[in-house]
Amino acid sequence: MKDWEVQSALQSLEGFKKPKIELEQYATPAELATHFLCAANRTFDDIEGKRVLDLGCGAGMLSIGAALLGADTVTGCDIDEDALETAKENRAEFELEEVVDFVRLNVVDRDRRVGEAEDAGRMILPSFRTTFDTVILNPPFGANKDRQQKGIDLLFLHTALAMCSEGGAVYSLHKSSTREHIERVCEGWGAKAEPLGQYNWNLAKTYKHQKKASKDIAVDMWRLTHTKKRQ
Repeated sequence: MKDWEVQSALQSLEGFKKPKIELEQYATPAELATHFLCAANRTFDDIEGKRVLDLGCGAGMLSIGAALLGADTVTGCDIDEDALETAKENRAEFELEEVVDFVRLNVVDRDRRVGEAEDAGRMILPSFRTTFDTVILNPPFGANKDRQQKGIDLLFLHTALAMCSEGGAVYSLHKSSTREHIERVCEGWGAKAEPLGQYNWNLAKTYKHQKKASKDIAVDMWRLTHTKKRQ
């Protein structure tokens, strides 16, 4: 499937019907999702024919995009039942039930600190008993300081690494303002972190407290791989 065909398909998907601010739910734009997935697929061959895990899948934008690009299997995880119901409806539109599975799981332990490496992935690994070739995620940025845990994007990222096979890769989106911090933290985890490009995310107004109709946010696309053998 060509890139423009993927984007056209993703534009037809239903977004969050009941977005929850405490989960920092914002719809990933189809254009951004297409750039994200096609970079992983075209440049690194990390989607087609791979076992893909989508952490915090929401309404299924990245999961369905990965399936359309030829992933062998896709597993999408999210804690929100409403989002998962929408994801399943989106999946049905493309008849991807045999490829894409959606599972209700709490992706991260919000009481865990980022530095507690030995605990990364412990909440969801028993549910699968396997790791994945490729892990994709658009994690919450922790922008809602009064409601969201600071550093939660790194908790998601750390869990993604734990769920990724040694020869696999993690792809994630993060605010460009955190670039140096992410590089430093990933080095401490024994992971190579490569920024693959910067994108402008035109974040549409989703919640009542937002005063502007939209806001531009600079985000980086990252590719992470293991540099240390896992015990």
